[in-house]
This record gives sequence, structure tokens and C-alpha cells, in this order.
Amino acid sequence: MDTRYARPEGRVVALAAGQHSVVSRGQAMGAGLTDEQIARRVASGEWRRVRRGIYLVGAVAPGYLQDLAAAVLAGGPDAVASHRAAGVLHALDGVRGRVLELTLPRTRRRRLDGCVVHHADIAPDDVTVVQGVPTTAPARTLIDLASVLPPRTLGLALDDALRRRLVTMRQIRHRLDELAGRGRRGCIALRRELDLRTDENDVTDSGGERLLLEAVREAGLPEPVLHHLVKDDGFAAEIDLAWPRYRVGVELEGRAYHFGRAKRTSDIARSNELKLRGWLVLDALYADVRDPRGLMSRLGTALRNSGWVIPV
Repeated sequence: MDTRYARPEGRVVALAAGQHSVVSRGQAMGAGLTDEQIARRVASGEWRRVRRGIYLVGAVAPGYLQDLAAAVLAGGPDAVASHRAAGVLHALDGVRGRVLELTLPRTRRRRLDGCVVHHADIAPDDVTVVQGVPTTAPARTLIDLASVLPPRTLGLALDDALRRRLVTMRQIRHRLDELAGRGRRGCIALRRELDLRTDENDVTDSGGERLLLEAVREAGLPEPVLHHLVKDDGFAAEIDLAWPRYRVGVELEGRAYHFGRAKRTSDIARSNELKLRGWLVLDALYADVRDPRGLMSRLGTALRNSGWVIPV
């Protein structure tokens, strides 16, 4: 047995190591330190006070994760990182920034400097631990994000969570149904995003695909089929966004741009086979994702030339 962790100081160090080097006064005293011992460590610079009753232990440069862990500790035993902070911890596509956002129980009304604080009921199944920080679970995180993110960014986060199997559509719908009568903001927005996806297979493979799909919708073009498989006489090819009725498709970061002579030869052969079968497949570079207006214009022309009529 390692006797270092049998002493109060060792127990505190071990605890801090799992919390991004931060501990609360209550945790330190629970490990066996006294008020006087805590004060001595702060006075010597060994510990740094980062919030009332919260300390950074050791020579660690404070950063976002330390700040977030400290904020959650300051919120009390039932506080959890939520909304955008939870999205960052889960590394969801489109969720960026260093906002300190957390949820406290409705019964604990507390303000925390520099934090966005929500008050709501958090069920045990809504809580997990991500990178050492108590955090809302993926389904609850997406429901919360729906109240603070624009639809396009919410779609990116939802697709990413489904793609990585952090959560299923069934789990999200079940939690939405449970929260339906509690006036949760964002529930309608998230249901709308779910309704655009028929099942787990109706999910984009990347954030770029999601942004292209949103651009198609904003341009008023017909809804595409995701990952459409063209099969004919032993030939098979999957197209990222496809309009099978018009034999028009879009490939993100066109396959002809892949490196390697063998791969390029294969891509050209694939492209030629699709053309022989009457398909027009437009290549979309990542520049088109950032500014899709030109691509949407070309796509609209291709669809109209293939028989699509703009609804009056």
C-alpha cells in the first residue's frame, strides 16, 4: 500500500489529480486537513484560491478545464456542467468557446461570478462525468443546447452525437417526452431536428455534410437522400447527397482530390461509371462549405436541367 495516500495531504493531492488540480475546502477538510493547514498552504503559495472555498493545488497554470471544474465545485454537490460547457466537454461538433455554464437544482439559487447559471431538475440518469467534471449526459446536453444554439449549430452537434453513438434518437425522444410538461426551452427545436432524420442512418458523416445539407434547404432546393447507393451490374458507388429522381449528386471534398495515383485512377473510373449511368455528380470543396452560394447555384441549374421544377 502506498502510504502517501494514507496521510491527509496525500489524499487531497490524489483527489485534486482527478479534478483538474482543484479541490473544495469541504473536500480538503473531509480528507483530514484543518482550516489552519489550508490557510498555511494558501499563504505559502502552494495552493491558490480560485473561488470562494475552492483552491488550485500545486504549480498548475489555470485553464478552461480548471476554471470549469472550480465553478462546478463552487456550485455545490449537485451542480453539473451543462449546455455549451457540456457540449465542449463531449467535444460535439459546432460547440465552441470557453463559457462556464452549469446547472444547479431549482432549490439552490446561487450566482457565481463569470458563470452562466441555470436552475433546473437534474435526474440521476442525466448526469455523467466527462474529463473529471460532473456533466449532463449526452441526451440532456442536446436538449439543453437546443435552447441556446441556432438550428444549424444544433444540427451539427446532434449529428455528431448520433454518429459517434453517444446517444440514440430513441433515447433523446424518450427524454424529451419525459420533460415535455416542464416548459423546457428548446424542446420544439430539437424535435424539429429529429424529425428531419428518419433514423440513425439519416445522419451526415461529417460537419461539412451537415452544413451542405443546411445550405441546400436554405436555397429552397429539393431534399436530398444522404449516402445514396448506386448499384448496377456489379457496380456500386455511394454519393454523399443525391437526388435519385434527377440523377444529380454532390460529393464533399471531391474524390478526384484524394492523394495517390492509384486512388485518383479509381476515382476517375468511378466518376466515369456514374456518368455512363446518367449521373451528374458535383464536387464540393471545403471552400464551398464556407460559402456555398456558388455551389447552390450550380446545383440548382443541374436539377432544373434534369427536370426539377421550382415550386410556385
